[in-house]
Amino acid sequence: MITFYDIHTTSPYTAWSPITWKVRYILNYKNLPYKTVYLEYPDIEETSKKLGIPPTSTKKDGSPYYTLPAIYDSSTNTALADSLRIAQYLDVMYPDTPAVVMKGTEVLSLAYVDTFFGKFVPLNMCLFRAVDKILTPRSIEYLSRRTFSGKTWADLLVMTKQDEEEELKKVKEAFSGIEGWFKSAGQEGSFIMGEKPMFVDFAVASIFMYVRTVAGKESEVWREIVGWQGGRWGRLLEDLKEWEVVV
Repeated sequence: MITFYDIHTTSPYTAWSPITWKVRYILNYKNLPYKTVYLEYPDIEETSKKLGIPPTSTKKDGSPYYTLPAIYDSSTNTALADSLRIAQYLDVMYPDTPAVVMKGTEVLSLAYVDTFFGKFVPLNMCLFRAVDKILTPRSIEYLSRRTFSGKTWADLLVMTKQDEEEELKKVKEAFSGIEGWFKSAGQEGSFIMGEKPMFVDFAVASIFMYVRTVAGKESEVWREIVGWQGGRWGRLLEDLKEWEVVV
């Protein structure tokens, strides 16, 4: 049995993080049995060390940095973090399931996802007030020690409506550039590699799942985004709807 570690929330919509949704999508797509364990931010490091889940990077002081998503596969006694590494592991260990990372595309996949997430940052700045409402005081206190694009958690909670509109405009312009990539390649479908979804498709969809969940389906920001680029991003979620299951 695979145990999937996700980030805890007080919201009834338990699955919200764009970072962890990638792995949930992939587990569902592969139809692998798994259970979900939700962790608060302050508990990620301790739990990772206990289970032998390796860090994914280092902090500024040189100490190991532990992050989610992470999994523990009891059938192979394997514990690991990082969505791409998890996807690669699942492809290798469960070859009878549909592969999501084509060999030789790992670097390109990371570059595409990093570029996409980078263009998404201004929008994320607009959603912190919504996120603040679904996290526990323990997690908020933990996150308050960090900065986000040079801003503190407190700074982000007092963004004005005008600030948010300006940030949203930046994201729309950036995503228009990505839409240009698809048009230049003559790609009309939702998925980057054609008919079947791959790691990058699940990663991109995770961003929009995050916005839809945190902001709400009826929110002004979601209604605007879902219509961007001729409705491309709304169609992407619709085409992946079968694998939205939260276990």
